[in-house]
Amino acid sequence: MFVALFPPPPAVADLESFVSRLNLGKATAAGRDVRLDAPERWHVTLAFLGEVDEAGVAAAEGAVGRVAEAWPQEHAGVPPLRLADGGRFGTGSSTILWAGLHGDLGRLTDLAGQINHQLADVGLPSSDGKPFRPHLTLARCGDRLSSDEVAADLAQLHQYAGPTWKVDELVLVRSHLDGDRSYERLRSWPLS
Repeated sequence: MFVALFPPPPAVADLESFVSRLNLGKATAAGRDVRLDAPERWHVTLAFLGEVDEAGVAAAEGAVGRVAEAWPQEHAGVPPLRLADGGRFGTGSSTILWAGLHGDLGRLTDLAGQINHQLADVGLPSSDGKPFRPHLTLARCGDRLSSDEVAADLAQLHQYAGPTWKVDELVLVRSHLDGDRSYERLRSWPLS
């Protein structure tokens, strides 16, 4: 399970069009399995919970609900964000390519911090000790792309800047790994 932000359809469509022109997109179109994530699953993870039983789901709903309720009263919302730039995690067989975010990342980091704090308070620690790095995973391409193809895609990603969009909801998601990965949106909360 995880707590996420999902970019709106115009931002997803713009990024999808851009990705189709990268080696990632060309390889996928040619039938090469570069493990490009489906655009409908593109999201920004604010908190990762792992496996959670039904009691934990209820506790997570309460924790995220408290943040979503308090956030608009304590803040002037979340300023518009933009999918822009990108990078990679890992090398060789563990290479992951991602799109970055631009905007008021300080406020987004605060939001993620409050969610993680509330989850920890109900016994659902979600932090792995790493700092929050807002990103949207595009592909787990491993070594299915050559190093030259990855370098070319990274150079293009550094030039990307999509449309701005407003963060307007938090979503609690359960990931199903049976065969083709699917996401079940358990609950969402408005942030406005």
